[in-house]
Amino acid sequence: MTKTSSPGRAGDLAFTGAVPEMYQRCMVPLIFEPYAADLARRAAASKPRRVLEVAAGTGVVTRRLAAALGPESTIVATDLNPAMLEQAAALGTDAPVEWRTADALALPFEDGSFDLVTCVQSFHYMDDPGHAVREIARVLRPGGSALVSSVVGFEYDRRNFEARYTEHELRALFGDWDDVRVREDGGRVVSWTVLTGSLVHGLEQRVTASTAGRILRPAFLASYALVNATGLALRGFERDDTSALPMNLTLTARKPDLA
Repeated sequence: MTKTSSPGRAGDLAFTGAVPEMYQRCMVPLIFEPYAADLARRAAASKPRRVLEVAAGTGVVTRRLAAALGPESTIVATDLNPAMLEQAAALGTDAPVEWRTADALALPFEDGSFDLVTCVQSFHYMDDPGHAVREIARVLRPGGSALVSSVVGFEYDRRNFEARYTEHELRALFGDWDDVRVREDGGRVVSWTVLTGSLVHGLEQRVTASTAGRILRPAFLASYALVNATGLALRGFERDDTSALPMNLTLTARKPDLA
């Protein structure tokens, strides 16, 4: 769920320093935790033995996958940002996970290594989405599955608006795969919480850069709690059963069997 210059756009900021902790503290509890639980249930249904997570971030989906699949499955979680993986590893998982720094556009794995590849809330960062899909296909065994999601509503980095996908565009990238399905999920309240939390974080970074400003850090911690609490309260007004999820498109597809 993260980026630096690749996969992403040249000059994008790396998720380093205090960002991994902020991401875990502010984004995960309301924004990604419900979505991760939903995706893990879907992934576990196929009982994959070897799973690769691309752009794992601080491991919210990884932890849910490990709990759902158990020690019988092998999980490898990758991200381009070592700091994000360090945060993920520090939080721990219910079953062993291999954390590995890797570029989604050059996955360091043999062909046909995995039964399932996931890329959650990060696909819109790919400079070359077609190449990313080919890499996913390469490391999947014949008949293996991909689970890919991309945001639809506004998100914390406005520079990525041009990388959004319609259902047709996302489906077209997997045009030669089998059993391609795209589902639209999510609610406006969750997306509002993402944006508001990001704005608060930006203000915190500016204000607390000085020694005098650091005394305000507890106030910012309280504001993050307020944003999440407000989101939880407002979520009750959205009746759809996926309103707890970020606004996104979720694609599942199966790599064709060998002829």
